[in-house]
Amino acid sequence: MDNFEVYVCVNKTDTGGCNTKIGTTANGSTTTFTHINNSEPGKIYYYRIKAVQGESTSYFSSDGEGNAEPWLPPLSTPTNFSASDGTYEEYVELTWDSVTNAEWYTVYRCEG
Repeated sequence: MDNFEVYVCVNKTDTGGCNTKIGTTANGSTTTFTHINNSEPGKIYYYRIKAVQGESTSYFSSDGEGNAEPWLPPLSTPTNFSASDGTYEEYVELTWDSVTNAEWYTVYRCEG
């Protein structure tokens, strides 16, 4: 086999609606394809593939269904971080400025 053709259909209501070609693989031994462009997060997409060799093609595969996770922009880095240095006998107090949209903070410790 030379390669595979990948097709996508959006808001498909029947099995005949999957006919928009979105790409091909490099060769017949490649068995993965990543659909990046125009993937709307959370929207369901249906995919099919065809095997291709020269002018000959297979029938469509069965439908595959997938969606992209919603993309979230990275949060700002916490600033003004400090750790108490011997102020308290029984603990170390950590403080920092809050980050907009942070739901919680994960605190790490390393010994040096």
